[in-house]
Amino acid sequence: MIEVVSRSNPDNDYEGKLRDYPAMGVPHYLIVDPRDGTAVHHWSPTTRTGTPAYDNRQHYRSGETVTVGDWKIDTDHLPLYGTRTGQ
Repeated sequence: MIEVVSRSNPDNDYEGKLRDYPAMGVPHYLIVDPRDGTAVHHWSPTTRTGTPAYDNRQHYRSGETVTVGDWKIDTDHLPLYGTRTGQ
């Protein structure tokens, strides 16, 4: 699952979906944040602590190549909020 952080409700992507997706068995969750040019890949859902959560995460910055399973995503040209193409 890939989500672009909403301008109007960013907490939903970082809290609600990060809680819900591992409970639903979504194996990978990539959050792309155009507010600051970052991305976070979460994977390996587990209930090891008694609550569904992702066991692993990797942070990325704009310009880095994001690897999600077999996918490679080049972030060089992803627009940021506030830029001409990302407004």
